[in-house]
Amino acid sequence: MHAWCWCKQMSALASWASRLLTQAEDKQKTKDFTDSLKDGAFDFLVALVADVKSQDWQDPARTGMRQWLQRKTPGLSPDWTQFSDFFQTCLVQHLEVFVDAFISNLPDVLRWLRAEEDEQRQLSQTHEHDLDLERFLIIIAYTYENRPEAAMSFWTDPDSNLAGFMHWASRRASTPLVTAFCEMLQAIAENATCANAAHEFLLDEGHHA
Repeated sequence: MHAWCWCKQMSALASWASRLLTQAEDKQKTKDFTDSLKDGAFDFLVALVADVKSQDWQDPARTGMRQWLQRKTPGLSPDWTQFSDFFQTCLVQHLEVFVDAFISNLPDVLRWLRAEEDEQRQLSQTHEHDLDLERFLIIIAYTYENRPEAAMSFWTDPDSNLAGFMHWASRRASTPLVTAFCEMLQAIAENATCANAAHEFLLDEGHHA
């Protein structure tokens, strides 16, 4: 987990020192990340954040989405001991850093994920498709739910990377991606301020549909 966060934070170097990176180094950085995804990195993170966060009541829709997306990592046994509030807070704060860093510093990987899924869907409607982009949105949902102050980072600056990501993810999306996006949007719109911002966002997106 720390290695992932470190990797994403280090990729911030590309924002100001990309001229110092050779093309081969940049390709290697992207390859390392995509190889991790193929090994089930997002599948693991979905399982991790969903199992660690304690909830007296779980949203059936999100639980079903999680079970559909979590294909490689087994869930915790029914008799597991609940994690402390302190540990849960530390985990989601680290994931928040990861989410921001991934969106801000590796947009090419995000575009690659979407292109790969679209291509697989066009080639076969029955074959099992990669759904890492949907997993990423569910990770965001678990990371920001019940944390409206953190979720404000999506709404305060309409020109931010997080705001741009929401517009990009919501447009011309497949059915699975729309479902995951709705879960994410619900999680980052839990207080009045965020809900009003989400309402304005949906109105704006309606004009671009």
